Amino acid sequence: MAAEEDTRLIESSLERLVAVKISSSYSQLPRLIQIVTDMGILLCQYALGKKPYRRKILRTSGRILNETVNASVEKAEKLMSSYAQIGLGFAAAGRTEAALLAARLIEEGRETLESTSPDRKALYSYWIGSIAKKAGRAGPAFEAFTRASGLAAESGDEVLYGNCQFHMGEIRLTQGKRDEARAFFKSCRAANPDHGKAGEYLREISEGVGDA
Repeated sequence: MAAEEDTRLIESSLERLVAVKISSSYSQLPRLIQIVTDMGILLCQYALGKKPYRRKILRTSGRILNETVNASVEKAEKLMSSYAQIGLGFAAAGRTEAALLAARLIEEGRETLESTSPDRKALYSYWIGSIAKKAGRAGPAFEAFTRASGLAAESGDEVLYGNCQFHMGEIRLTQGKRDEARAFFKSCRAANPDHGKAGEYLREISEGVGDA
């Protein structure tokens, strides 16, 4: 019975997601919140083992994003932010596949929102990297942070650039590449002198902490 209820919940959510039309009026913002809630339900169901719905989630997300872009870029960005929070939550809970699916939704959104400024694109890539890193996927995380770092530098966002450099340094440090890690942490501190954790890592590396 529970499985049937899950199926009905997913199907009804899909129907609402596909059918809803978001107008350009900001009075319709509650509908976006409902869409995000429904999409969260779908992702939660996927995380709990409803794998057959992966393709529907991806297809539905594309339609939602197109609707929000047509209505307001600001609304589309709110949707992307929600995906980021959902993805980080799944990664923290050990639901790796669902977390990476949320990251993919952000990636597809990033490609769709071609009209956004470089700083927004940098943030999207940063979110993708954060989810992948928390999910234990060092390769995709490093790639996303590298892309975000370049976009942040292009837009002049020193704080985001420094944060990207920090995460890249942490990834390299966990891989035992201490020289590369040191360079990234130094770059982080150059962009953001108040980044205390980067300073701690630099002191540990210079003191040989963790060396055999």
